[in-house]
Amino acid sequence: MPSKFYTKLDNNTIVNGDFNSKSDLYIDGNMEGSIKTKGEVILEENSKVNGDIECNTLEIKGEFRGKLFAKKTVKIFSKSRVRGNLTYTNMSIEQGASLNAKCSTHQ
Repeated sequence: MPSKFYTKLDNNTIVNGDFNSKSDLYIDGNMEGSIKTKGEVILEENSKVNGDIECNTLEIKGEFRGKLFAKKTVKIFSKSRVRGNLTYTNMSIEQGASLNAKCSTHQ
């Protein structure tokens, strides 16, 4: 679960556009557009995100398509579906995840 202060988009939510935040973001719905936050982004199992994400850390349990820049860690869970370009410091991938991406690290 995200930190004490976070924004939540539940599974009945559809967002088209850009989202900027200083807090953590918890998504269980659909998002088309870019996400930029200084916090953590958590994509739950029902999430479908198509766009760019810039964040501190990212957990993917749902579906992500796009370009990612994570300052720290990306965690890809077993039921995830990921396509795009990923840039990160550290990454972990659980067995069973679907990953079709160009992956690169930064320092």
